Amino acid sequence: MALTRPAQGLDLPKPTRPLQDRVPLTSVEGDNKGVALIQDMREPFDEINHGTGFVVGENTLLTNKHVVSACADDVSQLLVRLKQENGEFLDFKVKELIMAPGDDQDLAMVKVEPLADGRTINDVAPTLTLASKKAIEQVKQTDYVRTVGYPADKAYGSLWESEGEVLLVGGNVLMYNAVISGGNSGLPVFNEAGQVIGLTNACNDEEGENYVTYGFLLNDELYDFVQKHL
Repeated sequence: MALTRPAQGLDLPKPTRPLQDRVPLTSVEGDNKGVALIQDMREPFDEINHGTGFVVGENTLLTNKHVVSACADDVSQLLVRLKQENGEFLDFKVKELIMAPGDDQDLAMVKVEPLADGRTINDVAPTLTLASKKAIEQVKQTDYVRTVGYPADKAYGSLWESEGEVLLVGGNVLMYNAVISGGNSGLPVFNEAGQVIGLTNACNDEEGENYVTYGFLLNDELYDFVQKHL
């Protein structure tokens, strides 16, 4: 799942780094291990109906609201799939969705149940580190960013990494050029220190210097929302 937005009319700066294609992650380790695939299981089932999320607390993940909102009335139709070093998935059932207030806030928290053997998602995946409020406030044009997620245009369940730079910051709106596709909605945006500064939720369909990925920073309002519900 990914939204598509045009970039017409935006006076974006030219990137200082060349646009790079995505890189497949052949091993699942470090912070990559805390990134999960969120699958919509409704019939008719389609693998392409998935997004990305990441672990931020006890049995808790963050993702985009638009990734999970269609299943808000029946969370049993969602499955959080966490890839392991052997390439297999551990599947966690969703217990609860908590949506950020406001139609313009594309953020949701996903609460999951332990596995049948009693292991929690935190037993098998690291909790990703959120950047401090101060660090997020200081994000600026040309800053390095990295994303990790499960793109729908690649083999199902394969993790891909993308690097780029911030093109524009406006309020908590973040525009950058780390390449994504459908299936990447909800993935974490890392700064150079490996801390999460925000999430991805859309891209345009341009190529080269005109390519733009859209996301949002965890501003004070969203940061406090997350902390309240951990």
